[in-house]
Amino acid sequence: MKEQSSLKVAKPSVKKEYAGIAKYVGDWAMGLNKEKVLGNIHRNLLGVDKMGKIRPIEDLAYFMLVCSQYNLNPLKKEIYAVYQRQNVNGQWIEKLEPIVSIHGLRSLARRSKNPTYAYTGKAVFDYKDAEKTKLDSATVEVFGRFDGSNEAVKIGEYTAYYDEFAKTHTSDDNYGKYRAGDAMGTWKTMPRVMLAKCAEANAIRSIFDIGGVYVEEEMSSNGDRVETEVIE
Repeated sequence: MKEQSSLKVAKPSVKKEYAGIAKYVGDWAMGLNKEKVLGNIHRNLLGVDKMGKIRPIEDLAYFMLVCSQYNLNPLKKEIYAVYQRQNVNGQWIEKLEPIVSIHGLRSLARRSKNPTYAYTGKAVFDYKDAEKTKLDSATVEVFGRFDGSNEAVKIGEYTAYYDEFAKTHTSDDNYGKYRAGDAMGTWKTMPRVMLAKCAEANAIRSIFDIGGVYVEEEMSSNGDRVETEVIE
């Protein structure tokens, strides 16, 4: 008698676990097989760790719970899963952090009443030097409508400062590629876009009293966050 592969043996268990999480799948999956939707999200959105292993089912459950709480669609990238390395009691681990896109944040704001989000104005940038090579801040205005009015009016603004949000290297590179304080990744190539998103996100959250969700551009200035303990 041939032995069943471990993959075939595991399938019923995985399906059972998906069935227990299906209640967190929102109306955006109406008409779709929720277990198959969860399988796609598990494999394609959460992905695998550095060892090539699929992420824990507990991570999927947590991610879908957050999606449900805010009624955001991960397939439309209103919300997505980001893993950050954290130093917990001297050991580096990867921790899931659900992150809302700027489009998802706008979607939450449009559900608010009196005012209701209309649009975000053009970002205004200030620089530290006359040559405009060193970005200092970005200010955005947010417009909304009151009591069903068709006229959009300014309802708030926020100024985000580069030094408070930019992701930078914390030490010099041994090969001279960068120095401590140099911008990392997209903060180096598209600093104005990144800072404008930070300003808009903070403006929308404060105006519409949206708590507990952040856009990726706002994540800590250094890529690896340090924590001494985890509070369950």
